[in-house]
Amino acid sequence: DICKTMPIGQTKTLQDTRGSYNTTTPANYGIIKAKDNNCWMTDNLNLYNRQISSSDSDLPSGTSLTLPNTSNWSTIDAVFRAHRGTTFTNQVYYNWCSAIASTALCSQLGDTNFTAPNSICPKNWKLPSSNNYENLKTIYGFSTEQQLVSSELSYGYWGIWNYYTQSEYGASNMARIWTSSYGHVSLQRPYSFDYGSNLIVSYGIDSDVAIGQPIRCMAR
Repeated sequence: DICKTMPIGQTKTLQDTRGSYNTTTPANYGIIKAKDNNCWMTDNLNLYNRQISSSDSDLPSGTSLTLPNTSNWSTIDAVFRAHRGTTFTNQVYYNWCSAIASTALCSQLGDTNFTAPNSICPKNWKLPSSNNYENLKTIYGFSTEQQLVSSELSYGYWGIWNYYTQSEYGASNMARIWTSSYGHVSLQRPYSFDYGSNLIVSYGIDSDVAIGQPIRCMAR
């Protein structure tokens, strides 16, 4: 409701009562009313080792799930996964199952394009779709990742958690961030907003469901 009345460019603070990192102390996230007329977080979600429910999260009514403690993983599986960064210790990387709050959708990928309806974002916030990111690029006129990173939206380079190598990758010069959209080609991958080597929304070969990537939420 606050976002609806905010003018374009105004910033405020969203308090997430679920906590942050590994604490129950409420987390504060910056938000901005962007030029696309949506409210976006200007911080990435930082939450793990916590049970969340539809009362405080973007989950289906009457449901709950447990976000795991920080961990490493080495396989593609339909399990909730989270990894706290080592280069950026306030950064949390999630696999796509965690991002969309559904192991069922994560394990039943096929030939159909779809947008996951829920996420682990705070209640009344959602995981943006690939179209939301495409619109943001168009409205702001971003053509390079440098323009995006230096913008009022406060994007940065955080890299990814690479389960192939069991390490963070590209924390100084790249980032990919999850969307709620799944696009089928032979690769069967969800879409990521990639702004490390280019500025595209794609189902790239390095963005399968097991890669750990950040989450940035948008108001419903």
